[in-house]
Amino acid sequence: MPRQELQQCVDIPYAAPQGTATLQVLLRGNVIGAVNSTNDTEQVAQSLQAMLVDEPINPHEIAPVLGSPQPAIRLSSDILLKILTQENRDDVSVDSALALSNEWAAIAWSDHLRQKMGAAPLDAGTIQLMFKGLKPSEQELNGIASWYGPYFHGRLTANGETFDQNTLTAAHKSLPFNTILQVRNLNNNRTVVVRINDRGPYIGKRSLDLSKAAAQCLGSDKVGVIPYEAVLLE
Repeated sequence: MPRQELQQCVDIPYAAPQGTATLQVLLRGNVIGAVNSTNDTEQVAQSLQAMLVDEPINPHEIAPVLGSPQPAIRLSSDILLKILTQENRDDVSVDSALALSNEWAAIAWSDHLRQKMGAAPLDAGTIQLMFKGLKPSEQELNGIASWYGPYFHGRLTANGETFDQNTLTAAHKSLPFNTILQVRNLNNNRTVVVRINDRGPYIGKRSLDLSKAAAQCLGSDKVGVIPYEAVLLE
């Protein structure tokens, strides 16, 4: 998913970073180098693989550390890389990926590193769970999901809010308002996290009505109706 599209699907506020940033590379807690552009991620990946030849890195375990003053990238439960903000430095070249909030810098770096080492980037739903500190519950549901948008934009939802088709919300017939769901499009495996703030849908066997933004994140805005699975988050 392109970064601009990903930003629309992850509810992490933008905040301009202070100063400039570089990536500090650690190995078992020791600094082994630093780079200053995501264009150098291939160099980082090759160096780590060479140094850990006897302990191969599983790129699927690479993920950003979010919601922390010190953005970082972890490998399983160990901190692998740290992103440092450097005040008053004019000699550090920073690409557009780092002209973001600390969280987005960590996401950009981890996704680049995952891809260089052969894994897919994290999807929007997974990133949202990390940032918000949410975990799946044991309560799951599935069915057919549709989406609604322009005609209802600006009208009141069932819980009294003004419906905004560009936010990540959904309608359900019975789930309590403000229930948080991670929804998966079974046609393409994409996920997004939504909040229930409306009632519906009331057409056929449909059981979930997504906002336009949520449908776009799932890639269902063009087809209209999709099979889905969802899990309640807590």
